[in-house]
Amino acid sequence: MRLLLISITSFMSIFLGLLWVYYWTTWGKRNLNQRLKKFTDTSRQVRVEEEEKERNFSMKAILGKAGQVFVKRGMTKQLEYQLIKADIPLRGEEFLIIWMLAALVPGTLIYILSRKITISFLLYILGIILPPLLVSTAQQKRLKKFDQQISDSLGIMANALRAGFSFMQTLELVSREMPNPIAKEFARTFREMNLGAPMEEALVNLTKRVASDDLDLVVTAVLIQRQVGGNLAEILDNISFTIRERVRIQGEIKTLTAQGKISGIIIGLIPPFLILILLLINPAYLKPLFQSAIGLAMLAAGVTSELIGLVIIKKIITIDI
Repeated sequence: MRLLLISITSFMSIFLGLLWVYYWTTWGKRNLNQRLKKFTDTSRQVRVEEEEKERNFSMKAILGKAGQVFVKRGMTKQLEYQLIKADIPLRGEEFLIIWMLAALVPGTLIYILSRKITISFLLYILGIILPPLLVSTAQQKRLKKFDQQISDSLGIMANALRAGFSFMQTLELVSREMPNPIAKEFARTFREMNLGAPMEEALVNLTKRVASDDLDLVVTAVLIQRQVGGNLAEILDNISFTIRERVRIQGEIKTLTAQGKISGIIIGLIPPFLILILLLINPAYLKPLFQSAIGLAMLAAGVTSELIGLVIIKKIITIDI
C-alpha cells in the first residue's frame, strides 16, 4: 500500500512539473497563436484534425485531447470570454483543466501523505476558489487601467481628427502612442477593420472585450455620429471632459467615504484578531466555543452578524455616479 501511495505521488509530481515547464516554455507561442486565431478563418475542427494527424505524446497534445471533451460539450465558451477580458493567453479548455488540477491534486496529495482531512478540505476549497478569483482580479485591474487611459486617448484622437486624420488612423495612432491595455485593444480593432470587418462590428467587439462604461459611451457616440453626422472631434472632446469630471468626482467621493471604509475594515478585523490573541495566550479559554453546540451556534451567529454589518457598511459608502 505504501509503495502504491509513493508511486501515485511521484506520478502526480512529475505530471505537474511537466505541465509547469510546458506553460513556461510555450507562453509566447500560445499567446501569438491566440491572437492570430481571432483573425483567421481556420475552424476549430480543422485545427483538431491537424493535431490528431501529428500523433505525438507532447504535453500540448495531452492537454488538447483532454480539453476537447469540454469543447464538444460547449462548456468553455463563456469561460474563454472571461479569459479574453482578463487578457490571459489561455483557451477555455486549458484553463478548465488547470482549474480541475488545482482543485483536486493538492488536497488529494496532502490527504494521502498526512491523512489530515481538515487541511485537505481547505486545499480543496482554495483550489476551487482561487483560479476564478485570479481571473476576476485580473479583469478588474485591466479595466481600471483602461479607464485611466481612455481620457488621454480621446484627446489624442480629437487632435488627430482636427489635423485631418481619418478615424481608423486615429485608432492606429493611439495604438502606437499609448501604453497597454488600451494600445493593445485599439490595435486589435484596427486590424479587424483592415481585414475587412465593418467598423460597427469591430467597435462592438471592442466593447465586448472591455466591459467599460466609458468605452460604451465613446462607441455609442461614434456610431451615432456615423449615422447622423457631426463634428466627431468635438464629440470626443466633450466625452473626454465628461470622463475627467467623473474621475474627479469619484476621487472626491473616495476621500469623503475613506473614514467609513476604514471603520468597516477595523470593525471587521477586531473579532478575528481578538480570537487569534486569545488562542495564543490561553487556548483552553476558547475551547468551549469550538467544542460545544452552543459555542458553535454563537460562533456562527457572530460570523453572520459580522458579514451583515460589512455588507451594510459597504452599501452606505458605495455611491454610484
